[in-house]
Amino acid sequence: MLRKILFRQFLSNQAGGVIIFAVFGSLVIMTAIAAAVDYSQMVATKTKLQNFSDSAALSATKIASNYMFSHMGDSNAQAAAQQIAETTAIQSVTQNAQIAGISPVPTVTVQYTSTSSISGTVSVSLSYTSNMFIANLLKYSGYPITVKSTATMDEGETYFQIIFIVDISNSMAIGGDPTAISTLEDGSSQCVFACHDPNGYGMSTEACYASGTRKSSSRTWPCDMRTYAKQQGINLKIDYVNQALEEFMESMSEYSSNYPDKISISINTIGTNFNQILSSTTDMTAAINAASSIDVENATQWSNSSNNGISPYDYKDYNYGYTNTSDYLNKSLSLIENIGDGTSPTERKTYVIFLSDGAQDVWDGDTDESNDPDTRHRIVSVDYSDACQSIKQSGIKLFSVWATYYSINDYMINPLLGTGSGSMQGAMQACASDADDFFEADDGPAIQSAITSIFSSIMSDVSLRLIGNNQN
Repeated sequence: MLRKILFRQFLSNQAGGVIIFAVFGSLVIMTAIAAAVDYSQMVATKTKLQNFSDSAALSATKIASNYMFSHMGDSNAQAAAQQIAETTAIQSVTQNAQIAGISPVPTVTVQYTSTSSISGTVSVSLSYTSNMFIANLLKYSGYPITVKSTATMDEGETYFQIIFIVDISNSMAIGGDPTAISTLEDGSSQCVFACHDPNGYGMSTEACYASGTRKSSSRTWPCDMRTYAKQQGINLKIDYVNQALEEFMESMSEYSSNYPDKISISINTIGTNFNQILSSTTDMTAAINAASSIDVENATQWSNSSNNGISPYDYKDYNYGYTNTSDYLNKSLSLIENIGDGTSPTERKTYVIFLSDGAQDVWDGDTDESNDPDTRHRIVSVDYSDACQSIKQSGIKLFSVWATYYSINDYMINPLLGTGSGSMQGAMQACASDADDFFEADDGPAIQSAITSIFSSIMSDVSLRLIGNNQN
């Protein structure tokens, strides 16, 4: 009897132990499962946060450095760049967190460090406490996650080349800003620029006549109206082009000082003639000097070599000049070598900057004056899109700057005004590699702004990189 009682007590005690063991085992299993789930979630969240941090650092560096590019010499630029970097990084992280459904938004810390007057480094740190299942189970606050990314502008990584193709036809010899335009419109020499006649061949060029005499009897052409404009302090479009390219080269010179072999520059000018005023070089001093020398080409008079209104007429040569856009875009392409991905001197990332009024003006081959007595046998069109396509299809990024043609009463130009296909604007826009690579410049300052923006875009493309990240 006693043995039976003891045996029953033993069985009862064993059942309780099994229950306790089962409960404890279940808790261990549940904790392990929760820990596995939480770990997986934490890794996934940390990966997302690292991506957010990388993206924020890259975008903040790009925008802050672009600001530095456009404010060289400004003593307040670095402080402004810090604020711009912070704003950009926070916006980037907030947007990505909302898209990913991560709440609350991670805490963002941003530090901008200037590495030169035109570049810098941005570090972005994110702090976030993950809401974990096991944290609720074990009554603690959660697992803190910290990630960090650093992006920098560093020209040392990429070989690249920039080719300028600059329209220097007489349409660039017009007022470059509102003051100059008003001066020319109101002055006695107004048509010398509005009519694209820097040599003063036009009959309305008052400066080519002796004071108080009649135009018909006291012709003293040609006048050097280009010099006249400089003497009078009249800024023409070509002056702004000249300044914009010179500033571009100076900025490039500072940026390339540590890596003089990585950046190559060349400059071609187009109009009636084609000139490569600077062949491909890594010498930034030569590039600055070449840019400073850019000027409008000399015009030819409207009639023959004597400009006396009698035959023989040679309108192919005497007609104020042409803009052989398509032929000279193709010629520029034929001179470009070493196009590539930027990994070596023979594989350079390549950029073409095409600046033009947008009108192609060519000889039509007709020498019969009776058929075409007024237009001097010229054809004005926008038929250079194939040449632009050839450049882009060669692996080149093409920027186009449309130095807009002022609205004038000219039956050859009027059909090309407006927007869309068949217009000067539409043609120049179609030339660009991307919508962001097209710039419409209504006056000289807008030309300068466009060239500055292109500098920033190129530098961002070749120099922006993620130099490291730390995951804690």
